[in-house]
Amino acid sequence: FVFELFNVNQKISNISFEIFLPLIFFGSLILYLICFIMFLNNNPLFVTVKAKAYHFFAIFIVFLMILFTLQLIDLVNYWESASYSFKIEHSLGNSILFSSVEGKLWLQLVILIFGFLGLIITNQAVVMVQSSLLFPIFVLSSLLGALCVVAAGDWLFLYISLELMAISFLFLIVIKKNIHSLEAAIKYFIVSAFSGFFLLFGLSYLYLIFGALDFNTLEYFLCSSDFFSAQNLAFELTEKNVFLPIVQKGLIFILISFSIKLGAAPFHMWVPDVYEGAPSYSTLFLILIPKIPVISFLIYLLYHIFFNFLEIFQIFFLVLGLCSLLVGSLGALQQTKLKRMLAYSSIADTGFLYLGLSTGTLYGLQSVFLYLILYSLFSLIIWGIIIWFESQLTRNYQITRTDLLSTKYTMGILLIPVVSSLIGLPPFVGFWSKWVLLLSAVKAQLILGVLFFVIGSVLSSVYYLRILKVSFFEVKNFNIKWFSFDKIDFLFLWVLSILFVLILFFSIDLRLILFISQKITLSLIF
Repeated sequence: FVFELFNVNQKISNISFEIFLPLIFFGSLILYLICFIMFLNNNPLFVTVKAKAYHFFAIFIVFLMILFTLQLIDLVNYWESASYSFKIEHSLGNSILFSSVEGKLWLQLVILIFGFLGLIITNQAVVMVQSSLLFPIFVLSSLLGALCVVAAGDWLFLYISLELMAISFLFLIVIKKNIHSLEAAIKYFIVSAFSGFFLLFGLSYLYLIFGALDFNTLEYFLCSSDFFSAQNLAFELTEKNVFLPIVQKGLIFILISFSIKLGAAPFHMWVPDVYEGAPSYSTLFLILIPKIPVISFLIYLLYHIFFNFLEIFQIFFLVLGLCSLLVGSLGALQQTKLKRMLAYSSIADTGFLYLGLSTGTLYGLQSVFLYLILYSLFSLIIWGIIIWFESQLTRNYQITRTDLLSTKYTMGILLIPVVSSLIGLPPFVGFWSKWVLLLSAVKAQLILGVLFFVIGSVLSSVYYLRILKVSFFEVKNFNIKWFSFDKIDFLFLWVLSILFVLILFFSIDLRLILFISQKITLSLIF
């Protein structure tokens, strides 16, 4: 039945199939809710909270494996289907077989994999929380929202998907039920409300002009030769200068809304407080889940639908990217708390992404996804180590306390390639991601952007190297245990080790991530 449903769905339309994966995921959420109700009945098979959480974890792994298998089957089917494929000439002269739906499926698959790895890393810490069974529900809901953002075909569905993510993150922040997480949740709620306000305000401008909410209608109006004539508009406007500023204002408000969600300066004020106040296992998903779908939708919106307004959002991304690089790098230098320092470094990384979005070239957009995927890998490891910190410390995430790594060389060795990659030291993979991004800015002749890029990279090396300096050169306990596994879950340690090997592998061969980023980029702009 499933295979037949896939075949029927391929014959219907691309859009109906893009929404099929979120529907499957929503079905898995419903099944988990049924299991959750069973747990509430004090089933004797699951006595402790930890046993319940691990039992759920086994169920969720089965769901994700089913989704993963369906994705692989679908990718093969679309690869062999000539009706959905066309050829694009690569800049090097090679011809590429490409399917737009296939690229979006790759994007959804990347989101699912990061969500799956995040659940494994956070599982050991979550089982100790009183509301541990509620935590996977909110993670599933946020992943569902991210998948729906990728599959969105109109503004209304997009807004509902973004709000689903925001509400899920709100509960993830406050799940620990203490004063710090409550304060962070209130701040995130206010910020989400402002972001939704700017989005709806910008949509009202666009709806005033086009009279439609679906992206296909917008694309038809903007790509048609008689776009500036009055017959294609919702009401008669004789001068094109009358409605062009309205469309531009609507775009600016929408870009501000997404910049608030991404934490780009000067809309970054909430990021350090929320990252510090939220539990570390919730902060990990705040970093992993929203950036990939939001960045991908921005590329689709601006480089596919509103490509005629390229100059406006190029300036917008360049200015906000430079501000984010300065604010994030200078702010991180002044921090003594590890989580706040990483929050400011996240703002600086958003500046790097915005610089790639401002290039206006295919090469620059591909470098954005390359940087984003690798940044997510780095975040999994470094925040996984912080989650381990929670079992050793109370709430003092001081950078000076990273000397704990001197007695846990297993953790310390995992941290070395991650910090080196975040700095951009060769030959680690972070150097190649920054090099590709910098090269795309040079080709786009963004001289000011290249200058700030170099300054931000130099400043980032100062506060990142500080972690390694304290960890390995200010050793206060000389009783070093090279392989000390007490209080470390083996599954957690195995995932970090696999990610460590992946980083080393990608430092040697980057073709797999380049292939995935190219597929995703082409699917969004063509």
